[in-house]
Amino acid sequence: VATRSVVPLSAASRHMAIFFNGQHAGASVPHLHFQSVYMSQTFAIEHARFEQHAGHWWIKDYPATGLVYPARVKPERLYEDIACLQEAGVPFNLIGIGPHVFLIGRGIEQEAVAEFPGSIVGCMELAGRVITADRDVYKTMTFRRLARAIRKTTLSRTAMLSVAGKRGPALRLAS
Repeated sequence: VATRSVVPLSAASRHMAIFFNGQHAGASVPHLHFQSVYMSQTFAIEHARFEQHAGHWWIKDYPATGLVYPARVKPERLYEDIACLQEAGVPFNLIGIGPHVFLIGRGIEQEAVAEFPGSIVGCMELAGRVITADRDVYKTMTFRRLARAIRKTTLSRTAMLSVAGKRGPALRLAS
């Protein structure tokens, strides 16, 4: 259901970012919903480089590790990878910005981190923008602190590949 909405919305929305925070991945309440925001400036994740590794396209040189797809990917193709994460009980975020859709696996044991007290790292933060109601957190936030929070709350490439490997050889992550 989620990919059938985020993929066409992302591909058609030149000045919008489409976000999905899964449960234990930044969602504030346990229900299915998307968020979209108008983009007057680019997000940090848009400047990340990508690399191919083990037949998958990955975010490179960015605090969050995740898979990258073209915005016009077939929804069924993306759903295969989402289903892999769901079957393993791995929370995830989807970020659709411009020509790309990012799938980021989350560590359920690190939903909340000290770098972001009173808040949970969600898609906006993963994309490089901080949203918090705590003025002190906002005033003291630095790139280094946000990067540390992102690294703590997201799965490493090794962990993502481990999850993929449990599904079997039919899995085709981000090919």
